[in-house]
Amino acid sequence: MNFSDALTELKNGKALHRVGWNGRGLKVKVQFPDDNSKMGNRYTYIDATALGGVLNPWQPSQTDLFADDWQVLEEETEEEEK
Repeated sequence: MNFSDALTELKNGKALHRVGWNGRGLKVKVQFPDDNSKMGNRYTYIDATALGGVLNPWQPSQTDLFADDWQVLEEETEEEEK
């Protein structure tokens, strides 16, 4: 799918990745702040914990914006995590 469709899925709480990424365990998600959050707005982050990494803020690159290889990961949605 393209990034426009991917962004819609992110807004719906889905986790996504790109086929073209080297790290197979990488995924992008959206943080939806709640009453306990220090941040007041939604933001995207990349989750590399499956690769021994950490969570980091994420902004799409030019390549990510124009890629057509975005895929939804079949896992919990934000609503299911709560």
